[in-house]
Amino acid sequence: MKTEKKLLRGFKIITLGLLIMGVSSSVAVAADSSASLDDLSISKMQEPTSSADKMKSTFQGTLRFEEDKYASEADNNPKLNQSMLVGANIDLDFQSSRWHNKIDISGEKYLDLGSSNYSVQELYTSHLWNDGKTQVAVGRKLEFWSQVDKDWQLGLWQPLATFDALRPVDQGLTGVFYKQKIGDFEILGLASPIFIPTMGPSVQEKDGSLVYDSRWNRSPSSSFKLYGIATGIVYSLDSYNISKLVENPGAGLRVRMGGDHDGAWASANYGYKPINAITLQYSKSLDLNSQTGDVTVGPNVAYHQIFGGDLGYKYTNGMVAVSYLQDMPDPKKPSDDWILQNPHGLQAIGVHGDQAYVVPGFLNPIGLTLGYLKVIGGGITDYDSTGTPQGAIFAQRLNFTNAASVQMDFTTTAWRKKLTTSVKFLRDFDQQGSLLHTELNYFPTSSVALLLGGDVLGVDNDSASNLDSGFLNQYRANDRIYGGMSYVF
Repeated sequence: MKTEKKLLRGFKIITLGLLIMGVSSSVAVAADSSASLDDLSISKMQEPTSSADKMKSTFQGTLRFEEDKYASEADNNPKLNQSMLVGANIDLDFQSSRWHNKIDISGEKYLDLGSSNYSVQELYTSHLWNDGKTQVAVGRKLEFWSQVDKDWQLGLWQPLATFDALRPVDQGLTGVFYKQKIGDFEILGLASPIFIPTMGPSVQEKDGSLVYDSRWNRSPSSSFKLYGIATGIVYSLDSYNISKLVENPGAGLRVRMGGDHDGAWASANYGYKPINAITLQYSKSLDLNSQTGDVTVGPNVAYHQIFGGDLGYKYTNGMVAVSYLQDMPDPKKPSDDWILQNPHGLQAIGVHGDQAYVVPGFLNPIGLTLGYLKVIGGGITDYDSTGTPQGAIFAQRLNFTNAASVQMDFTTTAWRKKLTTSVKFLRDFDQQGSLLHTELNYFPTSSVALLLGGDVLGVDNDSASNLDSGFLNQYRANDRIYGGMSYVF
Protein backbone atom coordinates (compact mmCIF):
# COMPACT_ATOMS: atom_id res chain seq x y z
CA MET A 1 0.00 0.00 0.00
CA LYS A 2 2.84 2.42 0.79
CA THR A 3 4.41 1.71 -2.59
CA GLU A 4 1.08 2.37 -4.37
CA LYS A 5 0.68 5.67 -2.53
CA LYS A 6 4.19 6.73 -3.49
CA LEU A 7 3.58 5.86 -7.13
CA LEU A 8 0.28 7.76 -7.07
CA ARG A 9 1.95 10.80 -5.48
CA GLY A 10 4.74 10.68 -8.04
CA PHE A 11 2.25 10.45 -10.89
CA LYS A 12 0.39 13.53 -9.62
CA ILE A 13 3.63 15.52 -9.28
CA ILE A 14 4.83 14.58 -12.78
CA THR A 15 1.43 15.44 -14.30
CA LEU A 16 1.33 18.84 -12.58
CA GLY A 17 4.90 19.61 -13.60
CA LEU A 18 4.29 18.75 -17.25
CA LEU A 19 1.13 20.85 -17.30
CA ILE A 20 2.93 23.84 -15.83
CA MET A 21 5.68 23.46 -18.42
CA GLY A 22 3.11 23.34 -21.22
CA VAL A 23 1.08 26.27 -19.93
CA SER A 24 4.09 28.46 -19.25
CA SER A 25 5.47 27.85 -22.74
CA SER A 26 3.27 30.53 -24.32
CA VAL A 27 0.08 32.58 -23.94
CA ALA A 28 -0.98 34.94 -26.73
CA VAL A 29 -4.47 36.00 -27.75
CA ALA A 30 -6.33 37.98 -30.41
CA ALA A 31 -10.09 38.50 -30.80
CA ASP A 32 -12.08 36.62 -33.44
CA SER A 33 -15.35 38.51 -33.77
CA SER A 34 -16.81 36.45 -36.61
CA ALA A 35 -17.15 33.12 -34.77
CA SER A 36 -20.34 31.54 -33.43
CA LEU A 37 -21.12 31.08 -29.74
CA ASP A 38 -19.55 27.61 -29.73
CA ASP A 39 -16.57 28.64 -31.84
CA LEU A 40 -15.81 32.12 -30.49
CA SER A 41 -12.26 32.20 -29.21
CA ILE A 42 -9.26 34.43 -28.85
CA SER A 43 -6.23 33.11 -30.61
CA LYS A 44 -2.94 34.21 -32.06
CA MET A 45 0.06 32.46 -33.51
CA GLN A 46 3.12 33.02 -31.35
CA GLU A 47 6.53 33.74 -32.66
CA PRO A 48 8.10 30.35 -33.35
CA THR A 49 10.67 29.15 -30.85
CA SER A 50 12.33 27.36 -33.73
CA SER A 51 11.66 26.78 -37.39
CA ALA A 52 10.62 23.20 -36.62
CA ASP A 53 8.28 23.82 -33.67
CA LYS A 54 5.72 26.62 -33.97
CA MET A 55 3.43 27.06 -30.99
CA LYS A 56 -0.21 28.06 -31.42
CA SER A 57 -2.06 29.16 -28.30
CA THR A 58 -5.83 29.46 -28.09
CA PHE A 59 -7.85 30.89 -25.22
CA GLN A 60 -11.62 30.76 -24.95
CA GLY A 61 -13.83 31.79 -22.07
CA THR A 62 -17.57 31.93 -21.54
CA LEU A 63 -19.69 33.53 -18.82
CA ARG A 64 -23.34 32.53 -18.53
CA PHE A 65 -26.03 34.21 -16.46
CA GLU A 66 -29.31 32.30 -16.34
CA GLU A 67 -32.54 32.34 -14.39
CA ASP A 68 -34.68 29.19 -14.28
CA LYS A 69 -38.37 29.13 -13.48
CA TYR A 70 -40.14 25.81 -12.86
CA ALA A 71 -43.81 25.27 -13.65
CA SER A 72 -44.60 23.49 -10.38
CA GLU A 73 -43.46 23.88 -6.80
CA ALA A 74 -40.83 21.59 -5.30
CA ASP A 75 -41.85 19.48 -2.34
CA ASN A 76 -40.66 20.94 0.99
CA ASN A 77 -38.14 23.31 -0.63
CA PRO A 78 -39.57 26.51 -2.17
CA LYS A 79 -36.06 27.75 -2.97
CA LEU A 80 -35.94 25.25 -5.82
CA ASN A 81 -38.92 26.80 -7.63
CA GLN A 82 -36.77 29.51 -9.17
CA SER A 83 -33.00 29.88 -9.28
CA MET A 84 -30.31 32.23 -10.56
CA LEU A 85 -27.24 30.53 -12.02
CA VAL A 86 -23.85 32.06 -12.80
CA GLY A 87 -21.48 29.82 -14.73
CA ALA A 88 -18.07 30.09 -16.35
CA ASN A 89 -15.95 27.95 -18.63
CA ILE A 90 -12.25 28.37 -19.41
CA ASP A 91 -10.63 26.54 -22.33
CA LEU A 92 -6.88 26.87 -22.93
CA ASP A 93 -5.23 25.02 -25.80
CA PHE A 94 -1.52 24.98 -26.67
CA GLN A 95 -0.41 23.15 -29.81
CA SER A 96 2.77 22.72 -31.76
CA SER A 97 4.22 20.00 -33.95
CA ARG A 98 5.59 18.30 -30.80
CA TRP A 99 3.26 19.25 -27.96
CA HIS A 100 -0.46 19.49 -27.30
CA ASN A 101 -1.61 20.73 -23.89
CA LYS A 102 -5.17 21.55 -22.86
CA ILE A 103 -7.11 22.88 -19.87
CA ASP A 104 -10.93 22.87 -19.98
CA ILE A 105 -12.64 23.62 -16.66
CA SER A 106 -16.09 24.83 -15.63
CA GLY A 107 -17.72 26.22 -12.53
CA GLU A 108 -21.20 27.37 -11.61
CA LYS A 109 -22.94 28.84 -8.61
CA TYR A 110 -26.60 29.13 -7.70
CA LEU A 111 -26.82 32.57 -6.11
CA ASP A 112 -30.06 31.95 -4.23
CA LEU A 113 -29.18 28.43 -3.07
CA GLY A 114 -25.55 29.08 -2.20
CA SER A 115 -24.32 25.82 -3.71
CA SER A 116 -21.40 25.65 -6.16
CA ASN A 117 -20.39 23.02 -8.72
CA TYR A 118 -17.03 22.52 -10.42
CA SER A 119 -15.90 20.13 -13.13
CA VAL A 120 -12.75 19.44 -15.13
CA GLN A 121 -13.51 18.22 -18.63
CA GLU A 122 -9.86 18.04 -19.73
CA LEU A 123 -6.48 18.76 -18.15
CA TYR A 124 -3.54 17.12 -19.88
CA THR A 125 -0.20 17.48 -21.57
CA SER A 126 0.89 15.36 -24.53
CA HIS A 127 3.97 14.84 -26.67
CA LEU A 128 3.86 13.90 -30.36
CA TRP A 129 6.29 12.05 -32.63
CA ASN A 130 6.33 10.87 -36.24
CA ASP A 131 4.52 13.94 -37.58
CA GLY A 132 1.79 13.58 -34.96
CA LYS A 133 1.11 9.91 -35.66
CA THR A 134 2.36 8.88 -32.21
CA GLN A 135 1.06 10.62 -29.07
CA VAL A 136 1.53 10.07 -25.35
CA ALA A 137 -0.71 12.13 -23.06
CA VAL A 138 -0.80 12.41 -19.27
CA GLY A 139 -3.78 13.82 -17.38
CA ARG A 140 -7.55 14.01 -17.86
CA LYS A 141 -8.54 13.66 -21.50
CA LEU A 142 -11.66 13.20 -23.60
CA GLU A 143 -11.47 10.52 -26.29
CA PHE A 144 -13.88 8.69 -28.56
CA TRP A 145 -14.65 5.24 -27.17
CA SER A 146 -18.17 4.35 -28.31
CA GLN A 147 -20.73 6.09 -30.53
CA VAL A 148 -23.76 5.00 -28.50
CA ASP A 149 -22.08 6.06 -25.25
CA LYS A 150 -21.27 9.45 -26.77
CA ASP A 151 -24.66 10.08 -28.39
CA TRP A 152 -26.76 9.20 -25.35
CA GLN A 153 -24.22 10.25 -22.69
CA LEU A 154 -24.62 6.93 -20.91
CA GLY A 155 -21.55 7.57 -18.77
CA LEU A 156 -20.39 3.97 -19.14
CA TRP A 157 -17.00 4.74 -20.66
CA GLN A 158 -16.33 8.31 -19.55
CA PRO A 159 -17.75 9.99 -16.42
CA LEU A 160 -20.24 12.84 -16.53
CA ALA A 161 -21.02 16.01 -14.63
CA THR A 162 -24.74 15.64 -13.85
CA PHE A 163 -25.48 18.71 -11.73
CA ASP A 164 -28.38 19.30 -14.14
CA ALA A 165 -29.75 15.97 -15.39
CA LEU A 166 -30.91 17.51 -18.69
CA ARG A 167 -27.46 18.96 -19.38
CA PRO A 168 -24.91 16.27 -18.58
CA VAL A 169 -21.34 17.22 -19.52
CA ASP A 170 -18.80 14.64 -20.67
CA GLN A 171 -15.66 14.38 -18.51
CA GLY A 172 -12.39 12.81 -19.61
CA LEU A 173 -10.79 9.75 -18.10
CA THR A 174 -7.59 10.27 -16.09
CA GLY A 175 -4.29 8.52 -16.67
CA VAL A 176 -1.68 7.88 -19.38
CA PHE A 177 -2.93 7.69 -22.97
CA TYR A 178 -1.00 6.17 -25.87
CA LYS A 179 -2.23 6.74 -29.43
CA GLN A 180 -0.64 5.38 -32.60
CA LYS A 181 -1.75 5.87 -36.21
CA ILE A 182 -0.60 3.65 -39.05
CA GLY A 183 -2.32 4.76 -42.22
CA ASP A 184 -6.09 4.54 -41.57
CA PHE A 185 -5.54 2.29 -38.53
CA GLU A 186 -5.47 3.84 -35.06
CA ILE A 187 -4.89 2.28 -31.66
CA LEU A 188 -5.60 4.00 -28.33
CA GLY A 189 -4.50 2.62 -24.97
CA LEU A 190 -5.27 3.93 -21.47
CA ALA A 191 -3.67 3.12 -18.11
CA SER A 192 -5.46 4.91 -15.29
CA PRO A 193 -3.98 4.83 -11.76
CA ILE A 194 -6.77 6.95 -10.22
CA PHE A 195 -10.54 7.13 -10.42
CA ILE A 196 -12.68 10.27 -10.63
CA PRO A 197 -16.38 9.32 -10.68
CA THR A 198 -19.44 10.92 -12.22
CA MET A 199 -20.20 14.03 -10.20
CA GLY A 200 -23.69 15.25 -9.28
CA PRO A 201 -25.33 17.61 -6.78
CA SER A 202 -23.94 17.30 -3.27
CA VAL A 203 -26.04 15.72 -0.54
CA GLN A 204 -26.31 17.04 3.00
CA GLU A 205 -27.48 15.50 6.23
CA LYS A 206 -30.12 17.77 7.79
CA ASP A 207 -32.33 16.91 10.78
CA GLY A 208 -32.10 13.20 10.07
CA SER A 209 -32.82 13.55 6.35
CA LEU A 210 -30.64 13.52 3.24
CA VAL A 211 -31.23 16.75 1.31
CA TYR A 212 -30.13 17.86 -2.18
CA ASP A 213 -30.10 21.48 -3.35
CA SER A 214 -31.39 20.29 -6.71
CA ARG A 215 -34.66 19.31 -8.34
CA TRP A 216 -32.83 16.54 -10.19
CA ASN A 217 -32.23 14.27 -7.20
CA ARG A 218 -34.86 12.63 -5.07
CA SER A 219 -34.35 12.39 -1.32
CA PRO A 220 -35.03 8.87 0.02
CA SER A 221 -38.26 8.11 1.81
CA SER A 222 -38.54 9.52 5.32
CA SER A 223 -40.76 6.74 6.66
CA PHE A 224 -41.76 3.11 6.26
CA LYS A 225 -44.63 1.00 7.52
CA LEU A 226 -44.05 -1.34 10.46
CA TYR A 227 -47.02 -3.54 11.30
CA GLY A 228 -49.18 -1.10 9.35
CA ILE A 229 -47.93 1.94 11.30
CA ALA A 230 -45.86 4.71 9.66
CA THR A 231 -42.40 4.66 11.22
CA GLY A 232 -39.85 7.46 10.75
CA ILE A 233 -36.38 6.97 9.27
CA VAL A 234 -33.33 8.86 10.52
CA TYR A 235 -30.50 9.09 7.97
CA SER A 236 -26.82 9.74 8.51
CA LEU A 237 -23.82 9.84 6.14
CA ASP A 238 -21.03 7.38 6.69
CA SER A 239 -17.60 8.98 7.03
CA TYR A 240 -15.23 7.64 4.39
CA ASN A 241 -11.65 8.09 3.25
CA ILE A 242 -11.56 9.84 -0.11
CA SER A 243 -8.39 7.95 -1.03
CA LYS A 244 -10.38 4.70 -0.99
CA LEU A 245 -12.51 6.11 -3.79
CA VAL A 246 -9.69 7.67 -5.81
CA GLU A 247 -7.12 4.86 -5.60
CA ASN A 248 -8.91 2.52 -7.99
CA PRO A 249 -6.99 1.87 -11.22
CA GLY A 250 -8.36 0.88 -14.61
CA ALA A 251 -7.34 0.31 -18.22
CA GLY A 252 -8.87 0.56 -21.68
CA LEU A 253 -8.11 -0.19 -25.32
CA ARG A 254 -9.73 1.04 -28.53
CA VAL A 255 -8.83 0.24 -32.14
CA ARG A 256 -10.30 2.05 -35.14
CA MET A 257 -10.05 1.81 -38.90
CA GLY A 258 -10.96 4.90 -40.92
CA GLY A 259 -13.15 7.76 -39.73
CA ASP A 260 -10.83 10.66 -40.58
CA HIS A 261 -12.22 11.04 -44.10
CA ASP A 262 -15.22 10.03 -46.20
CA GLY A 263 -15.90 6.31 -46.40
CA ALA A 264 -16.54 3.35 -44.15
CA TRP A 265 -15.08 3.15 -40.65
CA ALA A 266 -15.10 0.64 -37.81
CA SER A 267 -14.10 0.70 -34.15
CA ALA A 268 -13.80 -1.78 -31.27
CA ASN A 269 -13.27 -1.08 -27.55
CA TYR A 270 -12.55 -2.96 -24.32
CA GLY A 271 -11.96 -1.79 -20.77
CA TYR A 272 -11.70 -3.01 -17.20
CA LYS A 273 -12.27 -0.08 -14.88
CA PRO A 274 -14.40 1.29 -12.04
CA ILE A 275 -18.04 2.00 -12.84
CA ASN A 276 -18.27 5.78 -13.18
CA ALA A 277 -21.49 6.04 -11.15
CA ILE A 278 -20.73 5.54 -7.47
CA THR A 279 -22.75 2.73 -5.90
CA LEU A 280 -24.23 3.05 -2.41
CA GLN A 281 -23.83 0.89 0.64
CA TYR A 282 -25.97 1.30 3.72
CA SER A 283 -26.76 -0.24 7.06
CA LYS A 284 -30.11 -0.14 8.81
CA SER A 285 -31.41 -0.85 12.28
CA LEU A 286 -34.67 -0.46 14.19
CA ASP A 287 -34.92 1.29 17.54
CA LEU A 288 -37.96 -0.28 19.21
CA ASN A 289 -37.98 2.28 22.04
CA SER A 290 -38.30 5.30 19.75
CA GLN A 291 -40.01 3.40 16.93
CA THR A 292 -37.58 4.81 14.37
CA GLY A 293 -35.35 3.26 11.76
CA ASP A 294 -31.72 4.36 11.56
CA VAL A 295 -30.03 4.23 8.15
CA THR A 296 -26.36 5.04 7.51
CA VAL A 297 -25.42 5.63 3.85
CA GLY A 298 -21.96 5.68 2.28
CA PRO A 299 -20.26 5.44 -1.16
CA ASN A 300 -18.71 2.38 -2.75
CA VAL A 301 -16.71 1.69 -5.93
CA ALA A 302 -17.67 -1.20 -8.19
CA TYR A 303 -15.75 -2.56 -11.20
CA HIS A 304 -16.96 -3.70 -14.60
CA GLN A 305 -15.78 -5.02 -17.92
CA ILE A 306 -16.99 -2.94 -20.86
CA PHE A 307 -16.62 -3.75 -24.55
CA GLY A 308 -18.30 -3.06 -27.86
CA GLY A 309 -17.96 -2.08 -31.49
CA ASP A 310 -19.10 0.49 -34.05
CA LEU A 311 -19.66 0.43 -37.80
CA GLY A 312 -20.24 3.60 -39.75
CA TYR A 313 -20.05 5.40 -43.04
CA LYS A 314 -18.94 9.02 -43.29
CA TYR A 315 -19.72 11.25 -46.25
CA THR A 316 -19.33 14.93 -47.07
CA ASN A 317 -22.41 16.25 -45.29
CA GLY A 318 -23.08 13.61 -42.67
CA MET A 319 -22.61 10.16 -41.19
CA VAL A 320 -24.56 7.01 -40.35
CA ALA A 321 -23.48 4.44 -37.75
CA VAL A 322 -24.62 1.50 -35.66
CA SER A 323 -23.08 0.87 -32.26
CA TYR A 324 -23.06 -1.90 -29.65
CA LEU A 325 -21.83 -1.69 -26.06
CA GLN A 326 -21.93 -4.35 -23.34
CA ASP A 327 -21.34 -3.76 -19.65
CA MET A 328 -20.53 -6.61 -17.22
CA PRO A 329 -20.23 -5.50 -13.55
CA ASP A 330 -18.24 -7.61 -11.09
CA PRO A 331 -20.47 -8.97 -8.31
CA LYS A 332 -19.44 -7.76 -4.88
CA LYS A 333 -20.49 -8.67 -1.34
CA PRO A 334 -20.76 -6.04 1.38
CA SER A 335 -19.25 -6.26 4.84
CA ASP A 336 -21.27 -7.67 7.70
CA ASP A 337 -24.34 -5.60 8.67
CA TRP A 338 -24.18 -3.64 5.39
CA ILE A 339 -26.31 -3.71 2.25
CA LEU A 340 -24.72 -2.96 -1.10
CA GLN A 341 -26.07 -1.93 -4.49
CA ASN A 342 -25.11 -4.41 -7.23
CA PRO A 343 -25.67 -3.09 -10.77
CA HIS A 344 -26.85 -5.61 -13.33
CA GLY A 345 -25.13 -6.04 -16.67
CA LEU A 346 -26.56 -4.35 -19.73
CA GLN A 347 -26.38 -4.29 -23.51
CA ALA A 348 -26.85 -1.01 -25.37
CA ILE A 349 -27.56 -0.80 -29.10
CA GLY A 350 -27.54 2.56 -30.86
CA VAL A 351 -28.31 3.88 -34.33
CA HIS A 352 -26.95 7.29 -35.37
CA GLY A 353 -27.55 9.50 -38.39
CA ASP A 354 -26.68 13.13 -39.04
CA GLN A 355 -27.00 15.30 -42.12
CA ALA A 356 -26.24 18.96 -42.93
CA TYR A 357 -28.55 20.67 -45.44
CA VAL A 358 -27.58 23.85 -47.27
CA VAL A 359 -30.72 26.02 -47.41
CA PRO A 360 -30.89 29.56 -48.86
CA GLY A 361 -31.52 32.20 -46.22
CA PHE A 362 -29.66 30.40 -43.44
CA LEU A 363 -26.15 31.42 -42.40
CA ASN A 364 -25.01 27.84 -41.79
CA PRO A 365 -26.23 24.47 -43.06
CA ILE A 366 -29.24 23.15 -41.14
CA GLY A 367 -28.18 20.23 -38.97
CA LEU A 368 -30.45 17.23 -38.54
CA THR A 369 -29.49 14.44 -36.11
CA LEU A 370 -31.46 11.22 -35.58
CA GLY A 371 -30.80 8.61 -32.94
CA TYR A 372 -32.20 5.43 -31.45
CA LEU A 373 -31.22 3.62 -28.24
CA LYS A 374 -32.21 0.17 -27.01
CA VAL A 375 -30.95 -1.07 -23.62
CA ILE A 376 -31.36 -4.65 -22.45
CA GLY A 377 -30.87 -5.17 -18.71
CA GLY A 378 -29.35 -2.43 -16.57
CA GLY A 379 -31.31 -2.92 -13.36
CA ILE A 380 -29.99 -2.68 -9.79
CA THR A 381 -30.51 -5.05 -6.85
CA ASP A 382 -29.36 -4.45 -3.27
CA TYR A 383 -27.85 -7.46 -1.43
CA ASP A 384 -26.79 -8.01 2.16
CA SER A 385 -23.63 -9.84 3.26
CA THR A 386 -25.37 -13.23 3.02
CA GLY A 387 -26.33 -12.63 -0.62
CA THR A 388 -30.00 -12.10 0.19
CA PRO A 389 -31.78 -9.50 -2.00
CA GLN A 390 -32.98 -6.45 -0.07
CA GLY A 391 -34.98 -4.70 -2.80
CA ALA A 392 -33.49 -1.66 -4.54
CA ILE A 393 -33.12 2.04 -3.74
CA PHE A 394 -32.93 2.74 -7.48
CA ALA A 395 -34.35 0.33 -10.04
CA GLN A 396 -32.52 1.40 -13.23
CA ARG A 397 -28.96 2.52 -14.01
CA LEU A 398 -29.81 4.66 -17.06
CA ASN A 399 -32.33 7.43 -17.73
CA PHE A 400 -33.49 6.03 -21.08
CA THR A 401 -33.79 2.42 -22.21
CA ASN A 402 -35.84 2.36 -25.44
CA ALA A 403 -35.78 5.81 -26.98
CA ALA A 404 -35.68 7.70 -30.27
CA SER A 405 -34.59 11.31 -30.70
CA VAL A 406 -34.53 13.97 -33.40
CA GLN A 407 -32.65 17.27 -33.19
CA MET A 408 -32.46 20.28 -35.51
CA ASP A 409 -29.95 23.13 -35.31
CA PHE A 410 -30.03 26.16 -37.58
CA THR A 411 -28.68 29.70 -37.78
CA THR A 412 -30.43 32.64 -39.38
CA THR A 413 -30.75 36.42 -38.88
CA ALA A 414 -33.28 38.59 -37.06
CA TRP A 415 -33.06 42.37 -37.26
CA ARG A 416 -29.74 41.86 -39.06
CA LYS A 417 -28.29 40.01 -36.12
CA LYS A 418 -27.44 36.32 -35.80
CA LEU A 419 -30.01 33.97 -34.27
CA THR A 420 -29.26 30.30 -33.48
CA THR A 421 -31.97 27.79 -32.64
CA SER A 422 -31.78 24.23 -31.36
CA VAL A 423 -34.80 21.94 -30.96
CA LYS A 424 -34.68 18.35 -29.67
CA PHE A 425 -37.51 15.86 -29.16
CA LEU A 426 -37.05 12.51 -27.42
CA ARG A 427 -39.54 9.69 -26.94
CA ASP A 428 -38.92 6.75 -24.59
CA PHE A 429 -41.25 3.89 -25.48
CA ASP A 430 -40.64 1.87 -22.30
CA GLN A 431 -41.52 4.83 -20.08
CA GLN A 432 -44.30 6.01 -22.42
CA GLY A 433 -43.01 9.53 -22.03
CA SER A 434 -41.38 12.38 -23.94
CA LEU A 435 -38.89 15.19 -23.53
CA LEU A 436 -38.86 18.41 -25.56
CA HIS A 437 -35.99 20.92 -25.37
CA THR A 438 -35.47 24.16 -27.26
CA GLU A 439 -33.04 27.07 -26.93
CA LEU A 440 -32.61 30.31 -28.88
CA ASN A 441 -29.52 32.51 -28.81
CA TYR A 442 -29.74 36.04 -30.22
CA PHE A 443 -26.48 37.95 -30.77
CA PRO A 444 -26.80 41.76 -30.49
CA THR A 445 -22.97 41.73 -30.73
CA SER A 446 -20.53 39.04 -31.79
CA SER A 447 -19.56 38.22 -28.20
CA VAL A 448 -22.89 38.62 -26.37
CA ALA A 449 -25.87 36.29 -26.71
CA LEU A 450 -29.33 36.69 -25.19
CA LEU A 451 -30.77 33.26 -24.56
CA LEU A 452 -34.22 31.84 -24.03
CA GLY A 453 -35.07 28.18 -23.65
CA GLY A 454 -37.30 25.59 -22.08
CA ASP A 455 -37.72 21.91 -21.22
CA VAL A 456 -40.98 19.96 -21.12
CA LEU A 457 -41.15 16.44 -19.66
CA GLY A 458 -44.24 14.28 -19.65
CA VAL A 459 -45.67 10.77 -19.56
CA ASP A 460 -48.87 9.44 -21.08
CA ASN A 461 -50.24 8.49 -17.65
CA ASP A 462 -49.78 11.60 -15.50
CA SER A 463 -52.10 10.50 -12.71
CA ALA A 464 -50.96 10.41 -9.09
CA SER A 465 -51.32 6.63 -9.12
CA ASN A 466 -48.46 6.28 -11.63
CA LEU A 467 -45.54 5.27 -9.42
CA ASP A 468 -43.18 4.23 -12.22
CA SER A 469 -39.55 4.87 -11.19
CA GLY A 470 -38.42 5.86 -14.70
CA PHE A 471 -36.61 9.16 -15.24
CA LEU A 472 -39.42 10.89 -17.15
CA ASN A 473 -42.07 9.98 -14.59
CA GLN A 474 -39.91 10.91 -11.59
CA TYR A 475 -39.16 14.38 -12.97
CA ARG A 476 -42.32 15.09 -14.97
CA ALA A 477 -43.00 18.05 -12.65
CA ASN A 478 -39.74 19.71 -13.66
CA ASP A 479 -41.01 21.58 -16.74
CA ARG A 480 -39.13 24.86 -16.88
CA ILE A 481 -38.32 27.95 -18.86
CA TYR A 482 -35.08 29.87 -18.59
CA GLY A 483 -33.53 33.03 -19.89
CA GLY A 484 -30.30 34.91 -19.55
CA MET A 485 -27.15 36.00 -21.28
CA SER A 486 -23.85 34.52 -22.41
CA TYR A 487 -20.66 36.49 -22.85
CA VAL A 488 -17.70 35.09 -24.74
CA PHE A 489 -14.26 36.55 -24.06
